[in-house]
Amino acid sequence: RTAILCLQNGLGNCERLAKLFGAEKIMGGLCFVCLNRTAPGVVHHIAFGKIILGEHIGPPRGRTRAIAEMFKKSGVPCGVAENLGHGLWEKLVWNIPFNGLGVASAAGLEALVSKGETMPAQLGDTLSTDHLLADPQWEQNVRALMLELIDVASAKGIALEPELVDRMIENTRTMGSYRASTVIDFENGRPIELESMFLEPLRQAQAAGIAVPHLEALCIVLGKLARYLPRP
Repeated sequence: RTAILCLQNGLGNCERLAKLFGAEKIMGGLCFVCLNRTAPGVVHHIAFGKIILGEHIGPPRGRTRAIAEMFKKSGVPCGVAENLGHGLWEKLVWNIPFNGLGVASAAGLEALVSKGETMPAQLGDTLSTDHLLADPQWEQNVRALMLELIDVASAKGIALEPELVDRMIENTRTMGSYRASTVIDFENGRPIELESMFLEPLRQAQAAGIAVPHLEALCIVLGKLARYLPRP
């Protein structure tokens, strides 16, 4: 009767748990919340806060709704996803551009254009979401990544409407100067979620035969940045 709920970003996390504990025990979830961990045991909540739960295998079950009710009774807004895969890919449409480009901005646009061939001798500042959207070139990269991810999801049988791009960008503008979690991790010398949030989606795009040049360039730059010494 034990259920294991995975609330991690990206792809492949539930699959790894399923290999260890069995697919029937695994549930997944999506956290739609803007927060930053500023110190051990200290979380700065900025906006939003809803959790969406789903089953790793198949549609929602009795336990799915029961656990969602537990969250709601504790004061955490919580819903149930009919298709967890749909929710995971939809969240990636936001996570990959704003987390990834926020970190990659430390290397500059030229690093992305050159697919990591031109890396700076010294890193610059990372960009928050409002600064990414205030610069036409960075916003163009945000939009291009979003559209690539929608194409990959479509190839996997997950329909995400192109209008999602404008809706997500407009919602992000309301968040102000938000620094995505991966940006905070990078700035503090912590490992970034390179494998599950970036490399696994890239592998799935390649397996589906979908061209994703912006995602490929981003993964190369992030891989190089991940090898830099921790920033002070």
